[in-house]
Amino acid sequence: ASLALIDGLLPAAGPASFDRYVLSQIKAQILLTQGKLVDAIAPLEAALALAEGNPAFFEAAANRDQLNLLAQLHYQRATELKGAAQLAGYETALGYARRLLARSPQPTAEQRVFVA
Repeated sequence: ASLALIDGLLPAAGPASFDRYVLSQIKAQILLTQGKLVDAIAPLEAALALAEGNPAFFEAAANRDQLNLLAQLHYQRATELKGAAQLAGYETALGYARRLLARSPQPTAEQRVFVA
């Protein structure tokens, strides 16, 4: 029911609005809670794009959390694919992981190992 409500509110939210950012973030969190990891990627990427377009929408730590989560989700999804799609998935995960490292004042050992 929550997803239906959010999907009904999204069209009314401005394309670069804080409302769209929050709704996308909540939708991603609901999908993650339901175990729909692949489905959570699109709204999480939408929220990240909005946040990066307007830094007032997020704090740096929240941005790093989104990048980390997207890197992990794309990596996990890639492990289930084959051929060129799998390679593309790994490259996407690596791109998010590199962005995370670049924005982390002190990258953790876990983050470095993941990139490696």
